[in-house]
Amino acid sequence: MNAITKSARIQLRVSSRAKEQIAAAAAISQQDVTSFILDAATARARSVLLEDRVLLLSDEELDTIEQALDEDPTPSPTLVKLFREARNDPRVDWGEGAWDMFDNAPEESDD
Repeated sequence: MNAITKSARIQLRVSSRAKEQIAAAAAISQQDVTSFILDAATARARSVLLEDRVLLLSDEELDTIEQALDEDPTPSPTLVKLFREARNDPRVDWGEGAWDMFDNAPEESDD
């Protein structure tokens, strides 16, 4: 087992009541106070960081995305070119109907 070196410190001051509550909760959780506080703080940190990464959209933005998702996909010319080149790769079983979207798509222009 690899031991994690813990060299960073966090210090905080709390009221006597808060300290008692934390100690009681740690005991119920069968943890020492330090482990209890660290577990609680890291869980909250993960939650805050996750919330920060969640994409929040206005109603108008959501409608735009839903409309785009409801439309038939139109592959870009570059994607069409790549798929047409890959079509003849004998290592890949593309399955029935895999090429329907690309059969009538326009070629990429050289401009």
